[in-house]
Amino acid sequence: LMDDEAWTVRYAAANALRSFGQKGEQVLREIAASDVSRRQRTASLILAEGPAT
Repeated sequence: LMDDEAWTVRYAAANALRSFGQKGEQVLREIAASDVSRRQRTASLILAEGPAT
C-alpha cells in the first residue's frame, strides 16, 4: 500500500506502520532511507510528524 498512487492510501498505510511501535518505526526508517519515491516521501513525512500518539 505504500506504493499506491493515492496519497490518502499511502498516508494511512504509513500511519498504520507507525502504530506498530518500534518495529513499525524501523520499517518506516528503512523506507525513508531508500531511493526517492512516493513511499520514501510518505515515510519521511510520517516520521517527521513525530511519535505515534
